[in-house]
Amino acid sequence: MTTSETGGHASHVASSIESIFCSETDGPGDDSLGDRLERLDTAIAEMVGAQALLSYWGTQSNVHTLTLPFRIVLGCLSSASMHQRWSDLCWYPAIMLLYSGGVAAVAANSYENLSAFMLGIGQHSAEQGHSVTLMYRVISEMSPVSEAIKRIPGKERYRVPLSEHMFGLLRSSMGQLLWVREEYEAAFDRFEVLLSMEYASQRAGDQIRRVWGPIGRFGWKAHGDADQSPLHRIIGEAKKLGESWPPIRAGLFGGSVERLDELMPKYQAFVERAEWT
Repeated sequence: MTTSETGGHASHVASSIESIFCSETDGPGDDSLGDRLERLDTAIAEMVGAQALLSYWGTQSNVHTLTLPFRIVLGCLSSASMHQRWSDLCWYPAIMLLYSGGVAAVAANSYENLSAFMLGIGQHSAEQGHSVTLMYRVISEMSPVSEAIKRIPGKERYRVPLSEHMFGLLRSSMGQLLWVREEYEAAFDRFEVLLSMEYASQRAGDQIRRVWGPIGRFGWKAHGDADQSPLHRIIGEAKKLGESWPPIRAGLFGGSVERLDELMPKYQAFVERAEWT
């Protein structure tokens, strides 16, 4: 999908999203929640694919284009009317685009492209009283989406329902579009660790005291063999490479090794305190 095609597709996506969020159904309770989620996945499927391709193959010379599908979907959400029944899913399309772009960027080892999602596109936050990144805004709205997905029959057993849902949903598209197959799980886990740590860094502000970030599939892996833990591997890698670590060079964590060194032990302790049953 070209840039012009992506832009031309926006009106169709906006119409589809609004029809999904506005209409009521006759289905009882959460039995129709899964159907609604599937309809959302279908409505934004082309945007998800376009975002993955742009993030994987794009360069900093077209940085504005890199996040175009993400920004289009966010624009659709901001203008859509919404039935109260489906309000918990409001930010799901934006989360999907964020994951699609982020995992693809990590799979391509393009941390400059990843930083376009993590650090770019400012938006005023009434809660924070200042401008925040759209990544921060989207992740701040993640909890209701995760709880909604957990109510879908069959997904209530997941430790991290939204993370597991995204993992399963993106696996096929990444394999078909980018031929990211054997390395997909590692790229997904790595993206979630970096996403959570960067969110924790932005949330902490100038002084890192207490940290919090969304815990994905990597969380329960951190409670097993350290050699198999994505979190432990990334922290070890960051300590070893210091200023030459690619995420730092791309500007994550303020581009500061000192800030990262302060964040990592607190973040690791936060994840290890989480209970997994």
